[in-house]
Amino acid sequence: MSRPKIMPGQQVFLGQLQKEDLPEIYKHINGVEIATLSGGFAAPVSLESQTQWYEQNHKNPARVDFGIFLNETEQLMGTVSLKSINHHQQTAGLGIVIFRQEHLGKGHGTEASRLMVEYGMFHLNLYNIDLLVLSNNVRAIRAYEKAGFQTLGKRTGCFVLGGQRLDGTWMDIVRDEVDLSHLRTRYFGTRAQRGTP
Repeated sequence: MSRPKIMPGQQVFLGQLQKEDLPEIYKHINGVEIATLSGGFAAPVSLESQTQWYEQNHKNPARVDFGIFLNETEQLMGTVSLKSINHHQQTAGLGIVIFRQEHLGKGHGTEASRLMVEYGMFHLNLYNIDLLVLSNNVRAIRAYEKAGFQTLGKRTGCFVLGGQRLDGTWMDIVRDEVDLSHLRTRYFGTRAQRGTP
């Protein structure tokens, strides 16, 4: 059975995570590099705690989590999230992880970030989406820049790794800088199709 493409892209699409996906995620998120770059420490995660995380967060109105899937094979290759969603202020934070090493450096993370931004700004009416990334994670920063994020500044010593404090780079993107016209056309059609003079 084909998985519904909530946000289709050229190489990847965003789809709903199912409980059946958790063992696949579990296999990858305990990798030292992923755990370290995600939070500055490599703490092991059990499948049970991963299941509890899923149960709590898929009902959380302040959070949206999608799987990142390859278009051709529907292989799950990562996850992307909008966190701390504030509908009054129209803000949220972005989190993403590509956990299959063979897909790094191919633009999948950039496309998934862009799709999630478009989802948040079109479907959730968000205006500002931000993120904080390790300043020495050059690959991630370049991917975010390609997705349209701009650097706001540095947060000094906000990560600790190996007893050393590392800076974070704070980035954001606003709705005024994102082209949502293709989504408006998809859902509303052209002016002529709507019968608008």
